[in-house]
Amino acid sequence: PAACLWTFAALAAVALASQPLLPWLGYRAVGIILVCTVMGMGTVVGFGPTVAGAAFSSLIWNYFFIPPLFTFKVEAPEDLMMCLVFFPAACITGLLAARIRKQGKDLVRRERRAGVLYTFSQSLAEAGNAEEIAACAYESLQRLFGFKAAIMPKGTGNRLAGIPLGAPGTDISAKNMAVAAWCLKNRRKAGQGTDTLASSGCLCLPLRGRSECVGVLMLFPPQGFRLDPEQEALLDTLVSNLGVAFEREAFAARGKDAEVLRHSEHLHQALLNSVSHELRTPLTSLMGAASALRDDNTAANPKHRALLTQ
Repeated sequence: PAACLWTFAALAAVALASQPLLPWLGYRAVGIILVCTVMGMGTVVGFGPTVAGAAFSSLIWNYFFIPPLFTFKVEAPEDLMMCLVFFPAACITGLLAARIRKQGKDLVRRERRAGVLYTFSQSLAEAGNAEEIAACAYESLQRLFGFKAAIMPKGTGNRLAGIPLGAPGTDISAKNMAVAAWCLKNRRKAGQGTDTLASSGCLCLPLRGRSECVGVLMLFPPQGFRLDPEQEALLDTLVSNLGVAFEREAFAARGKDAEVLRHSEHLHQALLNSVSHELRTPLTSLMGAASALRDDNTAANPKHRALLTQ
């Protein structure tokens, strides 16, 4: 309603401004001015106000400018033809302008989303641990969708950890945790807006890497909210990048553990070799002394026997 009122007010103002200039411009020129006004309003308002403005401008032009004035009667055939063409022309030009405006908004929105995704990808590449990856995800989700989110990493035994990653204060109900567990087990999205467990208050998406599922992303949209196809594609891209980033971090952690284990085994072997060397020398001496005592001549000599048994 407000957009329609603004459209009517703009057309009325143009008609009033054109009234003193009518002797010099002619009423046909005023009609072109009104069509241009409708086209200009189409870049500001939507589809409905544009059509209403086209109808209103045709009535104004017919009533106030086409002779005879202050009637809807049209005498000249060319004026009748122009009056019949005026409304479709105003509608078409206004709708084309409104479409251009909508396309411009779509381009701006897509550019903004592409910028957020690019920044998100850079942040993932620079993140040094799982907490930093989760912080990047929370910030991007807030900027793109405005949803509260929680990332539940996979713990031991193919089960979810009990605390959200990077958001320890987030309270998650047992029902939502059950939805997340189902999502991890079946590697399919579930919850609000899906065909599985739709009565849940959250939307769960599996964080799939290249070889395994590393966790679950939980979104908490308003009740009854559904993503449009473009938003779904954007969310799938974000979730895919997030899953690969967490998997990369898990592989890096496993690599560090393997490196630590390798160094530990190396130190263990070095210690055994050192102990073996320290024990080998006295054992050799003992074995030599025992062999010497077994000799009858050495055993019969008290001096040699005392020297070997010291």
